[in-house]
Amino acid sequence: MSMSMQYSPPPKRRGFTLIEVLVVIVLIGLAAAVIIPRFITSGNKLRANDEVTELQQIISEVKAKYTSAPTFTGVTLAGLVNLQVFPSVRTNQAAGTAANAFGGVWAVALNAPANDQITLTGGSYPRSVCADVVTNAQAAFTAVSVNAVAVKPAGGALDINATGTNCNADLNTIAWTFTKS
Repeated sequence: MSMSMQYSPPPKRRGFTLIEVLVVIVLIGLAAAVIIPRFITSGNKLRANDEVTELQQIISEVKAKYTSAPTFTGVTLAGLVNLQVFPSVRTNQAAGTAANAFGGVWAVALNAPANDQITLTGGSYPRSVCADVVTNAQAAFTAVSVNAVAVKPAGGALDINATGTNCNADLNTIAWTFTKS
């Protein structure tokens, strides 16, 4: 009795090996590590451009609302929100608050005793765009401070080096001062 052995091909493989799955996971992780920061940076750059435009519109709106008044006497953040000088998507009418393009809440201060200057202070400016926002918006303001350090003194020129040096926190606070005239 002879037994013959017949060759049969190995069964077809279904699925992937653990090594193949791990390689794909690593490749996806590397791609995400490169792509996600670029999306975040480009999103911040777009918001920075929005912020510069909005700052110029806010100044124009405030000056237009107070054109007949000799000073800014009595100006408050809630009053400016009610006058709709801030973009509506960034305001909370009920609370009388407004935020900048990066979510930092605005504060308003008047210079005393003349009340002819307003300082808008906003926080949450990311390090990656802080200097760009200051550089691109500063022409509309008489003075600018970053993290409580004057980078454009009243009536002076913007100090680019001081701007870069002081935009060093992860989230920065910028104070923008403008006059009635």
